[in-house]
Amino acid sequence: MSAVDSQFYQKKKNSTFYVGLGFLVFTILATGWLYLYTSSIKEENAQISEQIQTYNASIEAERSDENVQIYSIYEKHKGLLESTSKRSEIPLFVSHLKKNFQKYWVIWKGFDYNDGVVLVEMESKTGESEYAYQRIVKMLREYPLDEKALFEIWEVTTFSGHDQITYTAEFRLK
Repeated sequence: MSAVDSQFYQKKKNSTFYVGLGFLVFTILATGWLYLYTSSIKEENAQISEQIQTYNASIEAERSDENVQIYSIYEKHKGLLESTSKRSEIPLFVSHLKKNFQKYWVIWKGFDYNDGVVLVEMESKTGESEYAYQRIVKMLREYPLDEKALFEIWEVTTFSGHDQITYTAEFRLK
C-alpha cells in the first residue's frame, strides 16, 4: 500500500475554507448593496408618491373650475351636440332646397321639418320643353347623386295631377 499524502488533504481543506469565506464575503457585500439599493428605491418612490399627491390635488382644483367642467361635458357629448347643431340649421335647409328646386323648375308649396326629416309639398307644371312629370323624375334622379346634397330622398308620399302635378316628398338629413 502506498502512503497517503497528508499535505494534499491539508491544501484541499484550506482551499475549501477560502472559497467558503470568499462566498460568505460576497454574499454579505451583495446583501449590503441590495439593502442600500432598495432603500434608495423606497426613497424615490416616496418622493414620487408625494409628487403624485400634489398633482392629484392640482387636478382636483382644476376640475372644480366651472369652465373646465363645461369643457369636459362638451368633450364627452361632442358628437351628440354637433349632430343636434346640424339638425337645427333650418334656414340653411330652406335655402338649399329652394335653390335645388329652382334648378329643376319645381315650386315648393309647404315645408315641415321634424328631427332630420323634411316633408315638402311641391308642384311642377308642364313647360315648353318638358312635361311636369319629366321635371319631377329628373329631380328625383339627379338630386341624390349631387355631392352637395344635404338630404336623401326617402319617399314620395302623395302624387296627383297631369299638366300641373302636386306631390309630397320626404327628405331625410344625411
